[in-house]
Amino acid sequence: MDHDLSSGHDSKQAFALPLVSVILFVRNLAAYVETAVLSVLRQGLGRVELLVFDGGSTDGTVQVLQKYRDEFSYFVSAPDGGPAAAINEGVRRASGEIIILLAGDDWLEPGALQGIATEFKNDGQLDVLCCGVRIAILGEDGKPERESLYATSEALEFTLASIVRTPLTHGRILRKRVYLKIGTYDETIRYTHDMDFLIRCAIAGVRWKTHPSIAYTYRRHSGSRTLSGTHTDIARNSLDNLQIARRYLRKTGLDRAEVNALLDLHARAAARCIQSASYRVNFSALWPLVRDAFRTDYLWPVRAAIQLAAR
Repeated sequence: MDHDLSSGHDSKQAFALPLVSVILFVRNLAAYVETAVLSVLRQGLGRVELLVFDGGSTDGTVQVLQKYRDEFSYFVSAPDGGPAAAINEGVRRASGEIIILLAGDDWLEPGALQGIATEFKNDGQLDVLCCGVRIAILGEDGKPERESLYATSEALEFTLASIVRTPLTHGRILRKRVYLKIGTYDETIRYTHDMDFLIRCAIAGVRWKTHPSIAYTYRRHSGSRTLSGTHTDIARNSLDNLQIARRYLRKTGLDRAEVNALLDLHARAAARCIQSASYRVNFSALWPLVRDAFRTDYLWPVRAAIQLAAR
């Protein structure tokens, strides 16, 4: 069910907006998940449903979530196949026209849903709304110590070049019909399934626009699945990205800009994988990585160097 959390907003205005489904997925994030939940419940939008998928937490996350159980349209706590499986199940269960993904350690900015729903209401042909995103490292006082902002039309473009450089997945808000047309997340890709999904969307030619206002904040911390910055996580993500780049480089019908974007993704991922293997002195894994990288694109070291120099 959807909840009237409008806090006095005009009900006629609220019900003129499309229903928004927020899919919150979490596992063992007791210290952060309440912030995520409250960022939805305090939006002041009447047309919103919150579906919560806990992957079998053992650290007190479930106890935090139980405090708000009556506010959830759907709730489950059980071991699952990871974020991709939870998101796919959420999409299947969602009643809303608009789908928003929310990780348990992140949050939606105040008023974000009103702006998002209004953009989709005003443009029935819109498939993807690319909203402003913050990546924040918080101090003990809860305030950002360092942050990166992606809040310009150029940074938020839904082009292949932009996606492979910085996916900003949870700032890309989609209509449910896109999932029905493109398909859901590939659960065989363990870490960067979101990159694969966004590439599919871009290649399919979805209709998009940018919305530079900050709508979503990623919390970067040591336990982040994709933002921790550890050598292990970088290696895992890069191995996935290597396979993704090679998968789509085999497709026909791509234009030159799309091919170049995928080659850049491949070069960057190859460089990071080789660096990680060298760092761990894993020479048995090093030669196959180098060999396969050159088989895909003999210019990959040049592409990687150019990208590194441009940072």
